[in-house]
Amino acid sequence: MSESFEYLRLISLGQYLPLSSCIHRREARAKVAALISIILAVVFSSRLSGLLLALGAALIVLRLAHIGWGYALRGLLPPLPFIILLMGIQMVWVSYREAGAWEMQWGWLRLSQGGVIAGALLGARFAVLLLWLMLGSYCISNTEMVRALRQLLRPLRYVGISSRDVAMGVQVALRFVPYLALLLERIAKAQASRGAVWGTPAGGLVTRVRQLLPILIPLFLLALRKAETLALAMEARGYSNPIAEDSLQLPPWVSADRWLLVIALGLAGAILFL
Repeated sequence: MSESFEYLRLISLGQYLPLSSCIHRREARAKVAALISIILAVVFSSRLSGLLLALGAALIVLRLAHIGWGYALRGLLPPLPFIILLMGIQMVWVSYREAGAWEMQWGWLRLSQGGVIAGALLGARFAVLLLWLMLGSYCISNTEMVRALRQLLRPLRYVGISSRDVAMGVQVALRFVPYLALLLERIAKAQASRGAVWGTPAGGLVTRVRQLLPILIPLFLLALRKAETLALAMEARGYSNPIAEDSLQLPPWVSADRWLLVIALGLAGAILFL
């Protein structure tokens, strides 16, 4: 019963694994640029074949990074009910807007071929995106991520966007993931102490989704309250004031870093147009 409340042990997004693989040894800017290019390709891909290619590439990179597939895929279990919920909403929404080759209807609920395909694409896209985000967090530390983003996004200063603020936003978002897992544990334990049925072994996936739905509103409210507190704390400490750029020099690129970026760009193109 206690294991049903331990969400933090299932959260792998935002956790850096200090291994000595060929992926970890690459320069941070090359890894971040490669990751961003693949993520953008997955977001804009409209074909299932491209998403399957991205999934296969992620599994290969996990093996090259000496990270077990089971450890990475286990990180998809906590958001799985939310992904299924979004898939269901997408299926119903598209089914009511577009007619397909076949339709099924149960009372007010109607599903069409186009709706089922749209829902499957949405679920596959979310799963592949989460897998690549977890892979990036495994191989790129928070310090590397922030410094690489500040270097890569420096041209944005010409349009009035601070690369420092963007990098800090990414770092805060990654650090919020474990905090959300802790909030989920607190809310689940509070509801279970008040008599709510939680973690029943006989319940299937539908039961798990129904158990998670009542905690969405308090989870979002507590997360927004924490974000507001964090923003006030950063402003009180003068974070909004401009500061001088740090003088730490990043290591130069080597041929392996360039090849990593070339392969990532080629993979992104294949995901988009396959």
